[in-house]
Amino acid sequence: MDVHGGDEVGAGVRPGLDGLLVDPSIPRDWDGFEVQRIWRGATDRISVLNPVRCPTGVASLVVDGSPGEPIPARTTVEVTVTVG
Repeated sequence: MDVHGGDEVGAGVRPGLDGLLVDPSIPRDWDGFEVQRIWRGATDRISVLNPVRCPTGVASLVVDGSPGEPIPARTTVEVTVTVG
């Protein structure tokens, strides 16, 4: 599922002082979704995975291949969030 525009707040993606924060809350029956947004001139591609069908909580967050949060403002950022 792709989420765009104003839906990013419902997807748990919100700006913080040092970067983007991700804390999704999704239905148990979703296996995940993707969000792409532009923030502070950066393109953020965020994939949220829900392998254990848990509606809330971040089990892991990987930014450009390394653990980390918040998501820094860069030119392009690839983020994978696992819910659990």
